Amino acid sequence: MVYAVYDSSVAKRRYRITYVFPPNYVFDEIRLSYERAAARIGNITINHDYYYWTPEKKEWDDPDLAIIFWCNIPWVVPARRKAKFVFQYVESVGDPEKMVPEQRKWLTYYMTRSKELDLFIGGTPPVRDFWLHRGSRAIVAPIGHDPQVMGTPDWTREKTYDLGFCGLLVGRREWILPAIARRLGKRFLNIQGFGRFRNDAFNSCKAMLYVGHAEEDAFADMRLWSAVSTSAALVTENRDAWPAIPGVHYVPLYPAKKENPEEFVDAIESALKMPLVDMARRMHKDLSAYTAERCMEEFTIPAIEALG
Repeated sequence: MVYAVYDSSVAKRRYRITYVFPPNYVFDEIRLSYERAAARIGNITINHDYYYWTPEKKEWDDPDLAIIFWCNIPWVVPARRKAKFVFQYVESVGDPEKMVPEQRKWLTYYMTRSKELDLFIGGTPPVRDFWLHRGSRAIVAPIGHDPQVMGTPDWTREKTYDLGFCGLLVGRREWILPAIARRLGKRFLNIQGFGRFRNDAFNSCKAMLYVGHAEEDAFADMRLWSAVSTSAALVTENRDAWPAIPGVHYVPLYPAKKENPEEFVDAIESALKMPLVDMARRMHKDLSAYTAERCMEEFTIPAIEALG
């Protein structure tokens, strides 16, 4: 891995950065990872009071501050703010008509407010390109990995399950997951929970599966760093999971079709016969180099500094 040549030292930076996280346990491991990285880098703070980020907060008047909202943006932002307004976007993008109602609602809402933002940060190139094509300033920056928070693969764990999945049974999953469960039976583990518990549970699986709610092209980048933290190999519909490389770091499958979900299950069964441990080891070796700290220094900080 080659790091970008960029001096991210505090003395060379104009902007201080504040990350604002919503109080949602789904993001706890990322928030903790970013707190640890921020302490090492300097001039970055992690804020927990998203619901109190009102237009009256004095931080909006600071011209040397960039405020990065994670997942949600405030309902009202002062029109004459001086601080930079940045959105780290972690939800799906694509044709709103192909999305489940909740996805469509939020994507449509953010599209109406995109011109307010100084910068979008997306985890994969398709997310970045979605906003660029709509006239917004956008960059790609991976979330990154922190072994102390997210955990590390347990290569000694007995594989008591062939396949594991974690996620809500909505959208396309309503017909994909039951077909898998019928075929695999007790070989299939449906994990309820997030964070380190989820990552550790996947250690007992040969593979972890990701399928999206809808037919968007981008991979859910939060799931990528879960895969890096476990000994299960990632199997997913063929989506852009950058910086992971299909066929090297994960098994890409043709998207499932509602008229014949069994064909998708056949593809999963074939994937389970591959040398999955080797693939999981390669993913961990290559992608664990993308630490949360590195991702801030190599991707986020240079983009913030370039705002001028």
